[in-house]
Order: sequence, then C-alpha cells, then structure tokens
Amino acid sequence: MKKLKVALFGTFDVENYGDCLFPLIVRHQMDQRALDAELTCFSPTSRMPRIADYPSVHALSEIQQLHMNAASCFVVGGGALLASDFGSTAYPQVRSLLYPYSIKCWLLPAMIAASWNRPLILNGIGFGPFDHRFDSLARKYLSGASLSTVRDPLTQEMLHRIGVKCRVIPDNGFLVPQLKSQAQWLNLRSELRESLNLPARYIALQVSLKRTMHNHDLILDQVAIVADRTKLPLLLVPICHHINDLVSLRFLYRELRRRRIAVTIVDQFLSTLETSAVLSDASLYIGTSLHGAVVTLSFGKPVVSICGGPKSKHPAVLSVIGLDHNCVWEYKEIAHKALAALNADRADIEARVRTAQHVLAKHFDEMEAHIRYAGHSARRPAKSVVSWRSGEMLCDAVASDLKEIARICRSVLSGGRGRRLRMQSIVRKSSRLSVIYDRAVFFLRRKAGGSLRRWRSLIQNRSPLPYLCGQRHRTNSDDRKE
Repeated sequence: MKKLKVALFGTFDVENYGDCLFPLIVRHQMDQRALDAELTCFSPTSRMPRIADYPSVHALSEIQQLHMNAASCFVVGGGALLASDFGSTAYPQVRSLLYPYSIKCWLLPAMIAASWNRPLILNGIGFGPFDHRFDSLARKYLSGASLSTVRDPLTQEMLHRIGVKCRVIPDNGFLVPQLKSQAQWLNLRSELRESLNLPARYIALQVSLKRTMHNHDLILDQVAIVADRTKLPLLLVPICHHINDLVSLRFLYRELRRRRIAVTIVDQFLSTLETSAVLSDASLYIGTSLHGAVVTLSFGKPVVSICGGPKSKHPAVLSVIGLDHNCVWEYKEIAHKALAALNADRADIEARVRTAQHVLAKHFDEMEAHIRYAGHSARRPAKSVVSWRSGEMLCDAVASDLKEIARICRSVLSGGRGRRLRMQSIVRKSSRLSVIYDRAVFFLRRKAGGSLRRWRSLIQNRSPLPYLCGQRHRTNSDDRKE
C-alpha cells in the first residue's frame, strides 16, 4: 500500500490568524488517531506567512507533481472558502486575475479530485461573497463529496439551495486548547508575559481597520467605559495582519493613552500559537476577528464579538454552540455587552465548548475513516494530467467546465470592476505601500467624518486644499457675491 497523503486546501498563505490555525488542528487530530499520513497544505500561492507554525505551503499548481500518483484524500477547509471573490487585499495579482483566489481553494481542488477519482472532504467550511453563476458547478463537484460539513446554518442553507447536502458542525477553532498540554500552555503564557511585558490581567482588544475607520470615536468611548468600570488594563492584539489591523490598533493605542487609560500594544508579529496563548490568558476578548472570539471561548473565557450584523458569519458560527448572544453589531452596546460577559457564568461557556469538542471529535473520527479507506481501496490511477499555462489550469477531463469558469471570470473582470481590482492589486503588491495606503485612507476618513464622499466632491471641484487647511470650500455663489 502506498503511503497515505492528505491534501489540505485553504488560504494558508495569508497572514490571518484563523486561516493559519487549520493546518495545526488537522495535523493534531490525525496524530491523535495514529493516522500515518503525510499532510500537505495547498493554497493559491506558495507564500509562507510569518505567523505560521507549520513547515510549508504549496501553490495549487504544484499538486500534479506532489499528489497525482499518491493514495490521496482531498480535504477543503476550514474557513470562509465557499466564495468566488478575488480578494485583492490578500492576493494582489497584478498581471493575472484569471481565477479568484477562493476558486483555487474549493472548486478547482474539487474538479481535480473528481478527475483523479479521489475522495473529497469538506471540513467545516463557511461561505463568503458568492456569484450564483457558479451554482451549477458547485452542485456538480460538491454533491459527490465523501463527507460534507459546514460551520454554520447560513452556509448549510446556501448549499441546500444549490442542491448539496451537508451538516453543521462547530468551527474547528474550538479544538485549539488541545494543540498543547496544560503545562505547555502555562509555560508559553509565562514566556510571553515576560518577553512582551504583559500585565497580569488584561482585556484583549482587536478591531479591524475597516471597523475603526467608520466608528473610531464610538469604539474608543465604549472601550474607555469598559476599562473604567473593570479597572483592567487593555492589551491590543493584532490578529488580521493581512488587512493591516495593526494600523488601526496603533491609532487606538495613541488615543487611549491620551485619555490616560492603561493600555499595552503587541506591536509585532506573533506566531499563531503565541497569539492563542495571549488570548487564552485574557479576562475578556473584544474584537472583530471571528477566530479571536472562537479561540478565547475555547479556553472558557468571555468574549464580545463585533460583527457586521445579525446575518454575518460571527453570530452564525457562534449560534452552533448557543453563544451568539456574545455578538454585537450596534457599537453603542459594546460596553454593556462586555460588562455582562464578565459577569456571565463561565461554567456555561466551558460546558458548551466541551459539547462542541465532542461533536468535532466524532467528525474527525469520520474523516479518519475516509482517509484510511482512500489508502486501502483499489482506486484507479489518476490519468488526467493537470497542468498550468499563464496561470490557467488545464485538464482534459474537466476542460469544458474550466472554460465556463474562465468565461464567468472574464465577465466579472470586464469594465470598471476589473479596473478597480487591478488598481487595488498594484497597491497591495507591496506590503509597505499597502500600509501607507491604509494609513492615508484612515486619515482622510477621519478628517471627512467617516466618509470619503466629501473628499470626492472636493476633488471633482479641483480644490481639496481649503478643506485640508480647515477652511470652507469656495463655491461659485461666493464668486458671484464678490
């Protein structure tokens, strides 16, 4: 029997906390079951995140040479992979925007699995921005999955509408405490407390740049109330590095210091496990990162998960274990939610997390059975060669469907949207330029009261300078009066 190989697909090439957790969790669950299999991470690119605790990541284009002749099983997820957006912030592709990054994480792998006759497993995936022109392709290639699980009811509803059966499980992130022993977590917390000069007790705070741009004053007011009522210092923890949340945290740090609030900032890159240790030691987590909330809850600590609304991914994912009441989308309620969370019964959180971990254990038992079956079953060798030319995937077995994908993508990229995507890609190509751009937009939004519409009108009138100087814009009526 050939050595088992497991191909894991996701956005493991992005410096995002949640995405970098999944390879660790899947690897650990395989080891717990004495599953002698080689786990290979595949992503849209082979870029290695600075926060990653796994050894390597391969571009999808390398799958032919690594997995074609192996007894393989394809695992997709977790994360919000069921999408069709280009994501130019995370994947700045200046020359070729042929395929959206998300398509490379679920649809193209599913097509390769079908052409090679390999089992496909959907591991607690979620949905993102989705173009319904991909409905028929999703139905065709996901319906035959050996095991289909999603992380929230909204994703299940979406797949059921398309015609794909699946079941809901808790997010994989609830298994993070099992990645180390209690003694190992204690040692890591102690090391970080010393090296980062962390307070003995603290409230962990993380707010993405997008949320801070529009609501910075309200967020500051609410966080200040929490700090004043609890007498606990704030610790600002960057989690979503790929969207420069360190820019927003540095702004919050300066403003909180001006208000004489005890605050510390982690102004550096921590590994995924180090960030987990920092969150596990917090008295409370307040933030916009979904997996910041999931991991903090997994250690039995209260959270306030700031989200975009009642139909967003945060309440959907947390509703699976009955903790969606920890979400807030009205920023004026942050302080109230935080104080209520601190006084909540932690035994209830711990009980719900144990139930989630029990469900996930059964899920990974099923995954193990499918992976072992892939190694023992007499599957026909893969004959369909997968090659790449100028960023385009070529495979005779699915050639017509690849042409359909290319047609949809070309229509998406035509016109103004395509030009905007390419301009964003140029900005995001350089990490330094990306940070400068975000700082500039953040500054302009603050000056314009949270909206760039006034700047646009000023630029259209070719006179933004008076507003920069704090003066009223000169109008044609003023000229007439003179």
